[in-house]
Amino acid sequence: MAVSLTAFAGLALADKDHKSIPKTAVSLEQAIKAVTDKYPGRVIEAELEAEDGKTEYEVTVVSTSGESREYTVDAQSGLVSEDKEAAKHEGSHKK
Repeated sequence: MAVSLTAFAGLALADKDHKSIPKTAVSLEQAIKAVTDKYPGRVIEAELEAEDGKTEYEVTVVSTSGESREYTVDAQSGLVSEDKEAAKHEGSHKK
């Protein structure tokens, strides 16, 4: 699946404490590609966050079935993981 950053209106750089974001080894484009390679779908939001000394990308993907999931990508290692809290919260509302 080809990824074009111009297609993502929801891209944002988030810094809640208004401090400078540390350098990252993984670009936003690489983070999005890493997620969509493992979990195909349409990216609706992607942002870089630095919190508690950890910098990571949060990427939200909507699958072809319409299910929205949030994934995190470590900005240094590129490791992708599903946001378990978001998945648990979403699952509690399904009936």
